[in-house]
Amino acid sequence: MVFLKYKVDPADKQGEIAVKLITTPRLSLGDDNATLDLTIYLRISSSAPGIFLGHFKVNQASRTESPNLCDRGCRFITIPGDGSWAQVKHRISWDRMFKYEEKLARTDLKPGERFEISMNNDYLGTLWWCWGDLEGELQRKKLHAWHPGPFTDPKPSDEFVREGNWILGEEPMLLDFEDTTEDGKASFDIVK
Repeated sequence: MVFLKYKVDPADKQGEIAVKLITTPRLSLGDDNATLDLTIYLRISSSAPGIFLGHFKVNQASRTESPNLCDRGCRFITIPGDGSWAQVKHRISWDRMFKYEEKLARTDLKPGERFEISMNNDYLGTLWWCWGDLEGELQRKKLHAWHPGPFTDPKPSDEFVREGNWILGEEPMLLDFEDTTEDGKASFDIVK
């Protein structure tokens, strides 16, 4: 997923999100069902109410033109306003790990090798978000793909939003994401 970074006046920012990456410490060559678990933790690092980040999606295009993000197969997360961490876990199988790799295969890995993973800070962000909580005020709402900012369609009318029980997104560039992963990378070891 590509996130666009914009330069915005710090006074216009609506929140700061701390992000860190953690991986499973070991990946066993002898286990065909082993997965590399990447866990992304997110926390509001500035004082703000709960922030509902829109969708987390990895390399998949929308299969529908519906304005409802729920119809597009998106996954959602609420970052609590109390400063606690929310988390998103990606389980990466052996097949997925090497799906796009052209030089290495699982058979090239050796016990004792260590690999490091990091996030690209230039692409750290969200494409859609709003204020609220999935289990609270957003529970029975429809989440409309529209948000203010560049590259958007015309805003739906207030009547359409009200009658359709829609929530519109906020400007994505007004959230500031900072990678707080220790040493800027997570690592895992290959074992037998």
